[in-house]
Amino acid sequence: METFVDYNENVIRLTDERLRHISEQHHSLLEIPNGIAQTLLNPDEVRLSSRSADTQLYYCWYTNTKYGNKYVCVVVVFSDYDAWIITAYLTDAIKQGGLVWQNAR
Repeated sequence: METFVDYNENVIRLTDERLRHISEQHHSLLEIPNGIAQTLLNPDEVRLSSRSADTQLYYCWYTNTKYGNKYVCVVVVFSDYDAWIITAYLTDAIKQGGLVWQNAR
């Protein structure tokens, strides 16, 4: 298990099982060094999931990846006492959902 800290100083877990899922289903993400850590720490946007009120999607734009310009999306579930990654993947667009935070770069 790994832990990360996000832009808001939340500690977020990535279990071995979820890392296996990402490695098997979204292996292209692993070609971006520190993609998960950097997306959590310095996202461009964080949005609420339109499917689950306790889930947030962190997005960070990466240029010139092997797959072109893409967002890394890290999906995090929050409970009262815990936060954990359920998946992470590359995407072309930010999904709809309420804006939680936006980087003012």
